[in-house]
Amino acid sequence: MTRLLKVGLVGALIVLTAACCTKAPKEVGDATAALNDLKASCASAYAADCVAQAQGMLDQANDLVANKKCRDAKAKALELVAKAKDCKTASDAEQAAAKGRAENAIASAKAAIAAAQAAQAPQYAATTFQRAKDALAEAEGQMGQPCNYYKALEAANRAKELADRAKKEAEDEIARLKAEEERRRLEAQRALEAKPTSYTVAKGDCLWKISAKKDIYENPFLWPLIWDANRGLIKDHPDLIYPNWVFKINREYTDVDAKRAEKTARHHKWEPAAPAAPKDVKTTQPETPAPAPAPAK
Repeated sequence: MTRLLKVGLVGALIVLTAACCTKAPKEVGDATAALNDLKASCASAYAADCVAQAQGMLDQANDLVANKKCRDAKAKALELVAKAKDCKTASDAEQAAAKGRAENAIASAKAAIAAAQAAQAPQYAATTFQRAKDALAEAEGQMGQPCNYYKALEAANRAKELADRAKKEAEDEIARLKAEEERRRLEAQRALEAKPTSYTVAKGDCLWKISAKKDIYENPFLWPLIWDANRGLIKDHPDLIYPNWVFKINREYTDVDAKRAEKTARHHKWEPAAPAAPKDVKTTQPETPAPAPAPAK
């Protein structure tokens, strides 16, 4: 009887020792190492939920150790090791996919920036265009760090968005400038049409004074334009004009014509004082006769 009691006590002690522990089983240490290796990889970026679950399992295993439930802690640790492998597999797959998406986004951003540059964004939307280039540079820099493909993707998408915006800003600004240019052209045309196309010489007038008038050319040095348009009356003596002469005023001269007129005005050698006007002087220049018809064949 006594012997049987001793055997029973020894058996119970063995079972109790197996169920309880004074330090963590080796499997818990292995599970901890597996989780640390997982965190050292890019799994925290590409399989964050899975890593969080694995961390929860390790916490449970440590709690079991603390409660001296080593058998359960060992089982949980083995489960964690398997989970870590699954997390790594999922992370690697997502990392490859993220890299592909980031590369495609960078290619799209580059195309958008090229289109914006062709639309003259560096000139008409400089700030936004530069921001697009900076975002692209950031994306390309993040691609050099395997754990940052998500950040690269985000920066590339931002670069494309900014490039598209810069292109539109440039197009809108160019359209605005063209509209403004057209408005000014029409305004100048209307102002030109409102000015007289003829002028009647008054007593005391000279070509210099006439050219300087506000409704003529507002520039005395353009008087050769009046001379050229009225050679039939003025002939070769621009200082010899008479009251009541009716001059044509050229309204279709070019910038080249104006520069040539100013040069002529500054270098013209004036003739001696003209004699008094004859009483029968003509006040309009003669019309150019129509050419005779060609003889019939």
